[in-house]
Amino acid sequence: MGIGRREFLKLFGAVIATAASTPLQAIIVSNDLYINRALGLAYKKPSGWHFLSLEAFADIKVKQQLLDSDTTEKLKSGDDPIAMICQYPESSGVTFSPSITIYVENFELLDGENLQELVSTLADTYSKALMNYKFVVPPQLLSVSGCEASEYVSTFIHQQEDKEALCRHRSIAIIRDKQMYTVNMFDYPALGRTVDQEYVEFKEAFKLV
Repeated sequence: MGIGRREFLKLFGAVIATAASTPLQAIIVSNDLYINRALGLAYKKPSGWHFLSLEAFADIKVKQQLLDSDTTEKLKSGDDPIAMICQYPESSGVTFSPSITIYVENFELLDGENLQELVSTLADTYSKALMNYKFVVPPQLLSVSGCEASEYVSTFIHQQEDKEALCRHRSIAIIRDKQMYTVNMFDYPALGRTVDQEYVEFKEAFKLV
């Protein structure tokens, strides 16, 4: 489903009209607002946060320490996100920055498959790659722009560059047609880097057409 082209243009048409350099511009970034017309999504990043380059993400991906397993190799070779947003800029040198990643991938539920059941298997999958990975809030059904979605909260020990911290991972998996959209937010409560309000606002602002 999705909110529909008419509602999408009602919400974001003015930004598209004023920010796009050409009428068919696929990606528009205006202040905190990001619109991807090709993928049919829009969101507003938390105020003061920073878009991270994919080159920087690749560097973080290489430096993160994961458990030795076949699952780890699959995660390392997986697709990069379409966007990564961090509370601290790349130049800050902060190792454990609260962040948001967004993935879009071709995906279709097979006959007899259920989104909730599928998402519930992630705890077992990720525990093979991430230290002490576990669900703290099990998958819950919800709707995002009229599309079926599942939201859960997990924790794991984030290890990077010989440092480690307990990471809270909040995630929403959304099915629309033959695509899955995954929104992840990571923060570090034990380090005082908690972004509860930012998560609520980001979730509310995330729209699919």
